[in-house]
Amino acid sequence: MKIASLHLLVLAITLTGLAACGSRQPQQPAPAAPRLAPKPNLHDAAKINADLSFQYLRQGQPEMALDKAKKALQQDPDYSNAHLAIAMIYQQRSDTEAAEKEFREAVSLAPKDAELKNTVGSFLCQENKTEDGLQLLRAAAEDLSYARPEAAWT
Repeated sequence: MKIASLHLLVLAITLTGLAACGSRQPQQPAPAAPRLAPKPNLHDAAKINADLSFQYLRQGQPEMALDKAKKALQQDPDYSNAHLAIAMIYQQRSDTEAAEKEFREAVSLAPKDAELKNTVGSFLCQENKTEDGLQLLRAAAEDLSYARPEAAWT
């Protein structure tokens, strides 16, 4: 009888365990960790600020243009259009030395940009730096990917 009682006890414990397993709620997945915002793409931000700089310059707001261009350079110091924007602002202010420095930096950062070579070449010719200017204008005119090679000579 002791063995039968022992079997009944084991059976009762087993059935209780099985009943508990069957009545358990499915485990809910852990809540997802909060998603972090993606890192900002600084080159895209620099492009936007440089574009704004050109717009401010066209609207006759050189101080706002300079602020946006400098911000673009902080975001991407190697963005040629940010240097171009600053060069054009300095050119407008008749600070030709600073403008030339920024123009040359822009060309060094984007040596395949024919439109940029045309712009800088024209500036250099206006500043009586004809040899350097003509070299850039010639390179722009000879660039087969340049949509407006005739512009290099006008």
